Amino acid sequence: MKRALGVLLAVVVATLGVAQSSYAVAANDFTFVSLHADYYLGADKDGRSTLKTVETLVVNIPASKQGQQIDQTIPKNDDGHPTDLKFVSVTDQNKKAKQFWGTSSGSNEILHITVPNKTSGQQTYVVTYTQRDVTTYVANPGEHEFAWQVGSAQWRQAIPTVSATIYASSNIEPTLNKRVTCTVGSTSCQITEKGNTITASAKNVGAGQSMAIMVGFTAGTFRAYEPTLGDHLATSWPIIAIVIVCVIIIIVVGVVYYRKKQKGER
Repeated sequence: MKRALGVLLAVVVATLGVAQSSYAVAANDFTFVSLHADYYLGADKDGRSTLKTVETLVVNIPASKQGQQIDQTIPKNDDGHPTDLKFVSVTDQNKKAKQFWGTSSGSNEILHITVPNKTSGQQTYVVTYTQRDVTTYVANPGEHEFAWQVGSAQWRQAIPTVSATIYASSNIEPTLNKRVTCTVGSTSCQITEKGNTITASAKNVGAGQSMAIMVGFTAGTFRAYEPTLGDHLATSWPIIAIVIVCVIIIIVVGVVYYRKKQKGER
C-alpha cells in the first residue's frame, strides 16, 4: 500500500508540475543585428481575427559562447483570453529547419531555439507561429484594433533596427481606417502605408524595450472572442487533473483496504 501511495504521490507532484510549469529566461550571450516581423492579419469564416507571424532574427554569436540557446517570450493571451498560439517552424534564411521547443510560463510561452556547438558569427533565425482572436473592440474611439508588441521585452539585448510589416487580408482591407500608431517608449516610429500594407520601423531599441504598433479597423470588422469547449478545458485542466488524481487515490486506497479486510475475514 505504501508503494502504491508513493507512486500516486509522485503522479500528483508531476501533475501539479505540468499544470504550473515555468521557465526562467536566461540572459543569452548573443547580440542583435536586426529584428523584422511580418504579420499576416485576417478574419476566418466566422469573423474571428487570425494572425500568422513570421519573425526574422539576425544575431551575432561570439565564438567564446558557443553551444547555447536563444529564448523568446511570447504572450499566449490577448485582452485576457487565449490566442491559440501554435509554433509552426524555426528555420535559417535558406529554410533549413532549426531545432526548437516551447515551455509554458504563466500567461507566456517561452520559445527556445537551440544553437549547436561550433556555431558563431552572424546567424539568421526565421520563426513562424499562428494565433487567433488578436483584435479588440475599443469603445473610444469606437473601432476594432490590432495592437501588438514587436519583439520581446524580456530580451536583455538592445536591437539596432526593429521593423514590422502588417498585411491585411483582402476580406478586411476595406475596413482599414488608416489610424496607425507606433512607439518605442515615448518615441514615435517611422510609418509608411500602401494599400493593405503598413510598415513601421525604429532604431536603437533598448534592452527590455519593444516596439508597439496599433492599427485601427471599422467597428464590426471582427467578431468578439467566444471561449470554445477546448478553451474551457484548457483553463480548467489543473483542477481536472487534481480531481482525477484524488479519485484514483481514493479508488486505490479503497481496493487495498477491501483486500486487507477480505484476508482478515478468512
